[in-house]
This record gives sequence, C-alpha cells and structure tokens, in this order.
Amino acid sequence: MSVIFVSTHFPKIRLGYTTNTQGFSREAFAKFNLSEQVGDDPKAVKDNRQLFSSYLNKLDIKWLNQQHTNIVSYFDIYNDEPSDAIYTDKPNQVCITLTADCLPILLFDKKRSKVAAVHAGWRGLANGVLEATLKEFVGYDLVAWLGPCITNKYFEVGQDVYDIYVDKHEDYKYAFKAIGNNKYLFDMKLVARDILMKNHCLDVIDSGLCTYSDKRLYSFRRDNVTGRLASFIWFEE
Repeated sequence: MSVIFVSTHFPKIRLGYTTNTQGFSREAFAKFNLSEQVGDDPKAVKDNRQLFSSYLNKLDIKWLNQQHTNIVSYFDIYNDEPSDAIYTDKPNQVCITLTADCLPILLFDKKRSKVAAVHAGWRGLANGVLEATLKEFVGYDLVAWLGPCITNKYFEVGQDVYDIYVDKHEDYKYAFKAIGNNKYLFDMKLVARDILMKNHCLDVIDSGLCTYSDKRLYSFRRDNVTGRLASFIWFEE
C-alpha cells in the first residue's frame, strides 16, 4: 500500500505520507507520483490521485500550486494560486503538501480543531513559510510532525544557501557543517525545530524518514527526474 497512516496520541487527528510502491506512474516517476508539475503522464497522475482519494474515503482534498513562497492559504478559499502552506479549521478537509526532499511539516492543535500542511524546503524556510503559517495558530497548543525529507548527511549546499540563512539569523550557523570548498551539509529540521520553539510549539514528532536513503520515497537529489510524495493531515468530526 502506498498510503501510510501515522499513529498519534490524539484521537480524530489523521495524518500520514505516501510512498512510491503502488500506482500508475512509470519509468522515472514510478509508481505513485502525485504531482502534475514534474513531467509525468497526466493520466497516470490523475489515476494516482484518484487512488489516493479512495484511501482517504474520498474526503475533500485540495492540491497546492507550490512555488517555494511564504504564502499561506485557507482551505475554503484556496483556488490554485501559488501557495506553500494550507490550513483549515473544519473537519474532513485534507491539507496536503508534495515533496521530494523538501521538509513537509504537518501542524495540529491538541484540541483537534485546526490543522495545516507546510511545504518547507530550504527556500521556503528561508522565505518564512513556517513563521507565516504559525501566525494562523497563535494561542493554540500545537503539535508539529516533521515528515520525510533529505537529511543532513546527504544534503550538500553551497555558500549561497549558507549566506542566505546566516544573514537572516546568526544562530542558523549551527545547522551547517562545513565540508570544504565553500560546501556545507545542511540540516533543515534543526532550523524548523528552532522556528517552532520560538513560536511556542514545543511538541515535535520527527518521522525519522530520509528521502535520499529510503528508495520507497522520491528524492530529487538522488534521482533528479522523479515524482512527488504527499504528506497529509485532517481532523475528523
């Protein structure tokens, strides 16, 4: 099965992620690509999305037009404009982000009345997408789930990425390990945890999943041409 549900201690919260083990995509996109923006056969993507929807009992789903922005959208009024986070305060509305190395962050409040999905790759984190989403949750007692992403062991970046982060906040130096020739290994999850902590979200669940090393998951760094996996969340009535 290509849809994996993650257990939490919070009834009515439903969250999880997808793998590439079952579906209709072929060749470089095999098998369960859910993105329309990566060059896959549109019919295969449509069939994959229908299969995904069937696993979620055909609940209300919206797919983001992700552009590495800091734009956050409310589920009921979202209409395919560029956006990299989506939230809802209504039951059975599935918030989704698609990734293939970027960090998906799923947020929910402990009273089970509001959830969000955030597309937080290095560009999105630098642009403030997580802070922008957390502004929609001021006063809530939050839990964050960090989904499958490329881990620092495999995530080599250049001086440009280092400079972007350190210019923004000197403390972000700790997320970079110098490996010579103006290259670094970068830990996105450390930055995300720091942002969450500064915004009073202290309960963080780390999936521990690495897209680069786990062949069930899509990785752009590993394969270059590849599909996208989904991380999803909703709350039940």
